[in-house]
Amino acid sequence: MSDTTYDYVKGEATKAYDTTKLSKWTRQFVYLKPDIFVIFDNVITTSSGYQKKWNVVPATLPVDQGGGILKIANGAGALWIKKLLPVSATVTFSSSQISVVPNSPGTQDFFLHVMQAVDSNKGAKQVIANDATVVVEADGFLVNVGSYKMRFSKDGGFEFIDGRPKTP
Repeated sequence: MSDTTYDYVKGEATKAYDTTKLSKWTRQFVYLKPDIFVIFDNVITTSSGYQKKWNVVPATLPVDQGGGILKIANGAGALWIKKLLPVSATVTFSSSQISVVPNSPGTQDFFLHVMQAVDSNKGAKQVIANDATVVVEADGFLVNVGSYKMRFSKDGGFEFIDGRPKTP
């Protein structure tokens, strides 16, 4: 899906993994133009004993901003990453890897991150992604990023809700 506000794509990568360990892996990617990215992963394993991990390879050492937010500054640009899901997770990072591992083992885990690319001189108050929130619903997740809202369902659906005020 695409319009002047956002682009959306969903990918299925289950068959790229060992099917005796992984039953499903999908990634949904929303690009809020011009500089915000929302990544939603749904991972289902065949046993709760298999650890699931969300990884990013940063260009340089991230800086922990608190509140589940990391900032990766590199030259004139910076990428701010806010973890929304899993709510309870262990986050480790170095100059070569950012890893998010759920604290509670289960067969299904959701990973939800909001990223924003900005000039490196921007402060936290100028980064919309920092204020992103998620509301856990019975069948999915309602994500708020600035004035935009979107819903990811646990069964793989997506709905963009344009929360901007309408002009008369």
